[in-house]
Amino acid sequence: MGEYRILTYDTGSAAGKLLTDALRGRMIRSEGSTYRLKPEDRIVRWGLYGRGNGLPTHVNQPEGIEICTSKRHSFSRFAACNVPHPQLTNNREVAFGWIQAGGKAYARYEDNGCKGSGIRVCHTRTELDATRPLYWTKGFHIDREFRIYTAFGKVIGSREKIAPQHPTSEMDLNPEIRASDDWIYSTQTTIPSLARVAAVAATKAIRLDFAGVDLATNDAGDVCVFECNSAPWLSEYLATKLANTIRENCPL
Repeated sequence: MGEYRILTYDTGSAAGKLLTDALRGRMIRSEGSTYRLKPEDRIVRWGLYGRGNGLPTHVNQPEGIEICTSKRHSFSRFAACNVPHPQLTNNREVAFGWIQAGGKAYARYEDNGCKGSGIRVCHTRTELDATRPLYWTKGFHIDREFRIYTAFGKVIGSREKIAPQHPTSEMDLNPEIRASDDWIYSTQTTIPSLARVAAVAATKAIRLDFAGVDLATNDAGDVCVFECNSAPWLSEYLATKLANTIRENCPL
């Protein structure tokens, strides 16, 4: 009988361990593993590309994982597949045009930055001229912000990022809510249908089987996808949902 093997960049990943347990599988180190492939095993990649001991991949191909580590490559794939995303430019005058129109330009010094690293926000020409980034992206006016979990063409979970002082904060404090960076991630909100559609389309565009998709809507209901994560944070509930979906689509 085969088993699921999770090929990971980090055997200490809490979310990776939750998925491994939910699949009743075992992790494989990206380097130095003594594991030898059995034909009946299924290999699931968890945030790892470019390495893998020469093993095949059955879920989340390394090419898709590599794309999602680059904002430039991700946005290129989004554009090719008509997935709404931030505009990107290397032209300073184009970036200044965004500011003139009442918006903001984000100077990005890292193509694979996370949690806001490598970003400088420009509100004026002076601020813009002081930057020498890899590129600029156009600011998107965020009204609501979400993390949507997708797997094999379906939404399997979602949560909304809300401020702690939000009037529903107290009722939102349950095991399926993660507090981070002074924000609360609520599971007790309704996700706009256009956001759900965009999350599935973004995952497909990046060529992943599953992902955690970060996106937002503005006050007009327009959607903007910021990124796909191939090793997203998981709760026990989400890990179980993802494991069940993997079993359905990639059985042993």
